[in-house]
Parts: sequence; structure tokens; C-alpha cells
Amino acid sequence: MKSVPNSKKGLAGAFRKIIELEGKITALATGEPCPSFAPWPAPEATGGGVVIPCDYIITCAENDFNIISDAIDSMLEKEAMEIQKM
Repeated sequence: MKSVPNSKKGLAGAFRKIIELEGKITALATGEPCPSFAPWPAPEATGGGVVIPCDYIITCAENDFNIISDAIDSMLEKEAMEIQKM
């Protein structure tokens, strides 16, 4: 099994499924690391720390797209995320 380092816990399982289905996931940093902010926990709180703004580029079969969209829909942080299907 391949690991998915440094991804949000709610996305790691979905990313793992996509990789197991022979999809590809790439992260492109879009900014400098910064202290975590709402909707993520505060830096000193459990689960808080540093946020690295990034875009995930996910290549998967059309019928596997819902794996990612369902994972994001179930996350408290979904308001800070956007899916652009290409």
C-alpha cells in the first residue's frame, strides 16, 4: 500500500483508494506554509499546526470521481475547498 503523507486526514483515505484504483494524485503548493486557521484547528489545538496551501491534481476514472467529492462533502473543512472537474 502506498502512503499519502501530509494530506488532510479526511482526504488520505480517499486518496489511497484512488491510488489503489491506479489513479494519480499530485500536490502543487500555491503558497507558503502558515499557521493553521479556521476551519482547521488552531495551531496549538489537537490537529492544528501548519497549513500548506495547495492544489491537488487528481487523475482518475470518471466513475471514481465521487470518491473524492464524497470525502470532501463529509469534511468540516469543505467550505475551504473547491473541486474543479476538468
